[in-house]
This record gives sequence, C-alpha cells and structure tokens, in this order.
Amino acid sequence: MYQAVMIAAAILLLPVPAAAGVSHQQIEQHFRNQAEQAGIPTAGKELEDIRRALHDWKEAKREETIVQTAERYGISRDGKRMEQVIDEIRTAKEQRLVQAAQQAGIAVDGKNVHELAEELEAHVRAK
Repeated sequence: MYQAVMIAAAILLLPVPAAAGVSHQQIEQHFRNQAEQAGIPTAGKELEDIRRALHDWKEAKREETIVQTAERYGISRDGKRMEQVIDEIRTAKEQRLVQAAQQAGIAVDGKNVHELAEELEAHVRAK
C-alpha cells in the first residue's frame, strides 16, 4: 500500500510537457486569430510581437471611438489627455440623461445614473 501511494505521488509530481505545450499553442493560436481578424499580419512573428501589435490596434480603436463620441457631444480635445476627454464625455452623457429624465417627469434627486437610465427606459417602454 505504501509503495502504491509513493508511486502515485511521484507520478503527480512529474511535469506534463505535452499539456503545457498544447495550452501554449492554443493561446498563441487565439492571439494569431485575433490579430488576423484585425488585419494584422502574423506570419513569422513571435507571440509577444503579435500581442503587442494587437494591443496597439485595440488602443487605436478605443481612441478612435472616444474621438468620435467626443465629436458627437461637441467636446473639444485640444491639449487634453484622453482621460480628461473621457471624463467630459461621461459628464455630458450624464447631463443628457438627467435632462431626458426631467422631460419625462422623472424625479432625479438622489438617483445615480444607472437608476435614472432604468427608470427612463421603463418610462419609454410604458408609452
């Protein structure tokens, strides 16, 4: 019995390179697929380079979305950091939500943005 327990313990402690390799391959394939869908060439590139390029692409898309949203709300980006623009967008969205809620006859005092949005949505559905 003791010998069987020792053998089982020894087997559990052995590394499993095949499983680790499959996992790494799956991760690499995942990032390669994402990059290719984004139009980023992956042939002959290391995983680290692919992930970096994918990250840069996602950041550029995020920034593009922020810029478009800022333009939609009439927010100037001149000399501002992205975080400042994002804060101004949030404030503008909040103000529009409050105005819409007030126009719908919804009391806004003491309610957060999510509560107002839910009430406004329920109000619109009820019409």
